[in-house]
Amino acid sequence: MATPVRYLEKFESLSAAVSYTFPLKAYEWESVESLRTAFLESVGMDFAYDALRNAPAPRNISNETVRFIVTAATAASVDTEVDTMKAKMLNIGRGKLFTIDGSSTRRWCYARVVAMPDVRVSVPALNHVPASIQFQRMSPWFASSITSVVTDTATSPKTFTVTNPGNVPAKWVEIRFRSDSNAGFTNPALLNSTNGYLFSSTRDSASSSSELKVDTEDLSVKFSTDNGASYTDDFANFTIGSNQGSFFQLEPGDNTIVYTDGGTADLQLEINFYAPFA
Repeated sequence: MATPVRYLEKFESLSAAVSYTFPLKAYEWESVESLRTAFLESVGMDFAYDALRNAPAPRNISNETVRFIVTAATAASVDTEVDTMKAKMLNIGRGKLFTIDGSSTRRWCYARVVAMPDVRVSVPALNHVPASIQFQRMSPWFASSITSVVTDTATSPKTFTVTNPGNVPAKWVEIRFRSDSNAGFTNPALLNSTNGYLFSSTRDSASSSSELKVDTEDLSVKFSTDNGASYTDDFANFTIGSNQGSFFQLEPGDNTIVYTDGGTADLQLEINFYAPFA
């Protein structure tokens, strides 16, 4: 068998406790994703005004459809396999959809089944049941392993590099400021000088156990006084730059990050993300 191109491999619960791998007999995967344009039309105007100007069009939720044949030695075994497939699709809910390539490199996305699997039964091929499953994908494709950058910060400003190995901007990023002393961070601010994205907070550390966590996926800002064992909402002290579509993002390739502190910096700065792909 020739080395296959990347294909849709399996659907899995977020906890990985429930998983269904798609059979490869008569296999087909169809991926359809539209972009959200912003065309403004007027009476007498040729064509239209593009309100996005030169910016990329935002991505819509995509439709991912996989088709295959469920087969087994006996009709009873086929029935069991179809029942298992339906139960797993229904019970997983929002889960992770995985692709895999010829070198066994996986990528994943958040997805949800939007209808129970379609099945077709015909006579006399009762041991072969064509099936199809449609998913809605709600994220980019992500690398299977997380990218984590940790830097000890004792100067202000502190400049360092974060490399995004994906081919599209990483918009879902977790950033943690972990104090190493009572006054480990004061009015912390972070700038990505590669794209101009920035944010700041008026929160100051209270002890060496203080932590400020910014999560751009769920748009949350939280403060902890026990090294992240528990958090309280701290959004009221948070400010982002003007004209930003998100709290923070990393462009593909190298990003120059600048940390600025309003006092004497003494903290560990951690940036975590899954590299995204189109």
